[in-house]
Amino acid sequence: LPQLPYWIQAVAGGMQRGALFSLLAAAWEQPGNLQPATSIIEVDTAQGRVRDAQGRWHGPYDLVIAADGAASSLRAQVQGTSLDREYPWGALWCLLPAEDWPHACELRQRYVAARKMIGLLPVGTRPGDAEPRLSFFWSLPRDQFAQWERDGLQRWLEEIATLWPQAHARLDSIGDATQLARAGYRDAVMSRWSRERLVLAGDAAHAMSPQLGQGVNMALMDALALRDALRAHADRDAALQAYAAQRRAHVAVYHFWSRWLTPLFQSERDMAARARDLLLKPLGDLPGGRGHMLRVLSGTQRGWLGTLGLSPGFLAAMAERNAARIG
Repeated sequence: LPQLPYWIQAVAGGMQRGALFSLLAAAWEQPGNLQPATSIIEVDTAQGRVRDAQGRWHGPYDLVIAADGAASSLRAQVQGTSLDREYPWGALWCLLPAEDWPHACELRQRYVAARKMIGLLPVGTRPGDAEPRLSFFWSLPRDQFAQWERDGLQRWLEEIATLWPQAHARLDSIGDATQLARAGYRDAVMSRWSRERLVLAGDAAHAMSPQLGQGVNMALMDALALRDALRAHADRDAALQAYAAQRRAHVAVYHFWSRWLTPLFQSERDMAARARDLLLKPLGDLPGGRGHMLRVLSGTQRGWLGTLGLSPGFLAAMAERNAARIG
């Protein structure tokens, strides 16, 4: 959660999923059609109907938006998958009370080469929970999740105490392995984002590793671009093509960087981790290097050299928010 200078039009903030979902729910003007606990497994792309796991059909709808995440079960129905693979590394994560954590505006991480990583990210509060929280995460290969659980918490906690005593002190409330969620990551590239009445958005359209922390940013910008395209084009197919063209131009460079940066932070490649330690800071000190890095980390990099501008109103609101937090 770095403090990013506004002259590069970049801002930063950590947020809990529950807080984001509450904001989106409050902005939904017609929530009466919500169907909770319904898993969609098939889409009739021609008629805009969807079938749930119980075999029931719903619809027809003007448009079906598949936003079911990185492990999307609907992505393949667009019939445009160029790449869809799991990354070998994932993470364990949970929310912890922030209490007197001194780094309220910073993401803090500790590494052992690229083999081990501990991270703590302040993510604020959420409706119904006024206590500020930290998002804790521990890097782990996916095929070691079961072994980690068999080894027991005590061994793991002792390792954390050795690597980062201050982080270990935050884990007093963790007494069972089930308190930590397992996260897996995918790399998915689509040659097309829509088919007839079905369109992809968010990680379903462009899953990538979380090294750049842009999953939520990209999904929200997808939603905004899709709204704008539907308003600008009377023809549905033209709108969906315009939406995909705009968003692919933005996310392509993030796919590239996340794919190539992942081995520097989650792998057994010790030489790659050493190169990371030696080169990233000098690269950031080059003319334009820091600005480029911060634009990438704030989601405002467009292509190799372009910038995605943020509205003055948004920048002013974030400046006011950060001033209030720091003050």
